Amino acid sequence: MEPSQSSNAEGLSGDDMEVVSAVSRRYRRYHKIAARHLPEWAPSGVTLSLIQAMLNLRNVRCAKRNIHENDDGTQSTHAEHLRYAEAEIARLVRLCAYSNEMQKAWRTISTMPARGGGDPAFSICSKISSTLGQFGDLPKRLPAQRKKSLSRVAKAVDDLLEAIESESEAQDSLEIALIEYLGGQNLKMRSDDGEEIGVDESLDPFRALSPAIIPCDDTEGLEDSPHCSKPWHEWSSFDRYGWLHDEVSMTGMAELLIFCRDRINALAQEPPKILQPGRPDGGLQPFLIRSLSNWMKRIYGQPLDDSVALLVSATLDLPEPLTREAIRPYLKGTGKISSRNR
Repeated sequence: MEPSQSSNAEGLSGDDMEVVSAVSRRYRRYHKIAARHLPEWAPSGVTLSLIQAMLNLRNVRCAKRNIHENDDGTQSTHAEHLRYAEAEIARLVRLCAYSNEMQKAWRTISTMPARGGGDPAFSICSKISSTLGQFGDLPKRLPAQRKKSLSRVAKAVDDLLEAIESESEAQDSLEIALIEYLGGQNLKMRSDDGEEIGVDESLDPFRALSPAIIPCDDTEGLEDSPHCSKPWHEWSSFDRYGWLHDEVSMTGMAELLIFCRDRINALAQEPPKILQPGRPDGGLQPFLIRSLSNWMKRIYGQPLDDSVALLVSATLDLPEPLTREAIRPYLKGTGKISSRNR
């Protein structure tokens, strides 16, 4: 998986070849470092993930050296990036070195027929990383608090709708607010790029997005009613734009608010993504178990409970590895917490 120096060498300048050579040398260097930290049987996908993580750590350290000493905000951000990069390297090493059972877990994964292409070990490392990032971005609220907060937002939207409906002038103005806003954004973008905007468009942002302004040579394939004779994927770009323009023009703010209100109400009825925010780990362990198990089902057609239990244990560096029996309550939705799993 090392970057090739020969496959694309033809046509490269001397400077380009030096860059390719430097990248290849750096890859070999980090590959040797990775080999010192991983067992010989480590999947190539884990090795590649570790190399990428080490390169990321190098980049973060280089960026940190360029930060001005008095820039406290930037220093704090880079300190956080540095902690994450170091933690990622340790986590990837644990995915192979956590216990003697890790080799068995990876062997099971490598021998399972998978849907789609790509290296399974690399994909799993990426999935774990993205799941941890997603968890960090999600609010940690108790289910009742979450539902109450979302319902309060939906109620506020309802109140706004009621106020709009009682004021005809506001209602008329908001009927074309969306298309005028987008037209204004279009004019601003073009003006910022140095384009001279015509008087008609400046006075009426609605005109900025009108299909009638599109040059004639861009209207190839235009039909009066393309939807009557062709499926969407066969429509020309102009016809698709015409449909989008018409929909935006006819969509008032009240319709958008109703859509948002209904969406928020539906969201309030869904189970929260983090079911146990009151756990000592904030609910991370159950969240990671469910995420990995669902991913295994999609890729391999079965949850692979034993492998998931070990991958989660290694990722979180648990004092004792989880078993399939320990993770199954979380997959059934009960999420019981035992003293062993706290």
